[in-house]
Amino acid sequence: MTTQLNMFKFSRNEQLWQKLETCFDKAYPRENIKMICRLQDKHKLAGFSKLATPIYNFPGCVEDQYSSFIISKQPELAQNPILAVNELDSYSGKLAMDKWLQRKNIPYQELKVTGAHIESVRFVLESKAHIAAIDCVSWAYIQAEIPEAKNLHIIDQTELVAGHPIVIQNKPNDLSKEIKVESDLLEKLGIKSFKFH
Repeated sequence: MTTQLNMFKFSRNEQLWQKLETCFDKAYPRENIKMICRLQDKHKLAGFSKLATPIYNFPGCVEDQYSSFIISKQPELAQNPILAVNELDSYSGKLAMDKWLQRKNIPYQELKVTGAHIESVRFVLESKAHIAAIDCVSWAYIQAEIPEAKNLHIIDQTELVAGHPIVIQNKPNDLSKEIKVESDLLEKLGIKSFKFH
């Protein structure tokens, strides 16, 4: 079987994630493993359960939890802002934004679906949208992809939620919870360790 950890692959880190996939393939050669946004009923029905959650060394991450940053080109929130969201069913880019808007009682005039967090950042940079919600892990990687992103302002932060899990299909009861990964590889990916489930 194969491991697919595609959640945070960008051009500058793709080879690093591929190396980590190889580590999981060696540890679990007969298992189907992937990283997802969150464990939903559709995954459970397909036999998936949590294997591990990466613990990142990035601002906005606390242990195995993460938050999204509300980013803007201006240091203050525009009135009736235009929103850029990666996907309508994304927690980090859409649902977390919805909760933040409701908590702050902020109305908005338009919502634009971009297809990816990195595209949402570009929408804000190009003034096609006023704000976007970007999970803190993607935000750390995107700043390496798009240096101009560092000029954007983080105007707020959403609530912490469970991190993006690595899931396994039909997990055996006697599955080992150990994986050999070079510390240098984890450091380059910003991963401190894994929380196994």
